[in-house]
Amino acid sequence: MVATMDNEFTVIYLEFMSYTLGLLAQFNLLFQSETPLLYKMKSSVENLLKTVCSNYITFSYVKSCTDIMKIEFDDESKYDRLDRVYLGVLATESLQKLKNNSQVPETDVKMFLITCRSFYVELAKQILQRFDFKDSLFNFIDLVNPSVAQSFTFKSLKPIFVRFPVLYDYYNTQEVDDEWREYALLDHESYGLHPSDDAEEYWRKVFHLKNALGQSLFPKAFKCIVSFTFLECIRGTCI
Repeated sequence: MVATMDNEFTVIYLEFMSYTLGLLAQFNLLFQSETPLLYKMKSSVENLLKTVCSNYITFSYVKSCTDIMKIEFDDESKYDRLDRVYLGVLATESLQKLKNNSQVPETDVKMFLITCRSFYVELAKQILQRFDFKDSLFNFIDLVNPSVAQSFTFKSLKPIFVRFPVLYDYYNTQEVDDEWREYALLDHESYGLHPSDDAEEYWRKVFHLKNALGQSLFPKAFKCIVSFTFLECIRGTCI
């Protein structure tokens, strides 16, 4: 009987691991793309951390965190009830069947859930240790995202100059900002610029836009400033 229960807990644990590794596999796709996706890293890491933490911490606390990277992931007072630890659909169903078996000690179920929760705590810890977004580049790298660029969330490109002072030697900040604001006022749809476009393809379209005289809508300065940011992302020098 003991061996049978051990086997059943092993199966449930494997189902639990399948769920959690699935989350990580989806996240790792970010690093396997043929196109640069660094501009999505911060939001992807934050979403992963929110998911992991909400699996064992109360939803109300997770949602109240204005900066998820500062979450108190190991504060037991923030933990949800042990029986509410989320294990994934398969593991949850299997564990419920095992709990319905009167011969299975409650202490064994409790220890299993504690083990799973400990895994989540360690996973949250590792995520926070591995990703540091203190570099100011992450404050404006989102502008590479087509949907963010079209929303004109960033009113000025001055932060790029602050982060990369060498640019002051080559570009006039006001001219760059004028071009950025001109871009913001475009009727993006009429130019075939869609917020759902791949970032690399989107900016390629922007760079090739011409006016009625066949002149580039955005001169060299604007192209270079955005390209510089994009190249920094490709090289990963901001990590």
